[in-house]
Amino acid sequence: MENTGKRIEGLTKGYPNTILLSEIVAGKVKHLVDLKPWEPVRVKGKKNKLSLVEILGRKDRIAV
Repeated sequence: MENTGKRIEGLTKGYPNTILLSEIVAGKVKHLVDLKPWEPVRVKGKKNKLSLVEILGRKDRIAV
């Protein structure tokens, strides 16, 4: 799992200030934050593509 986190982190290099979560982690925090799904991506060391989501912000904040 540690390597998977590093692979997910590497995907954000081209997207400053982006926080990505695995679908499993997103399920645990979806009541706290607004999420936007990404297209499934293939990462090194994984047979199947990963389903990821991006955190847009906290649910209790008003977007401007």
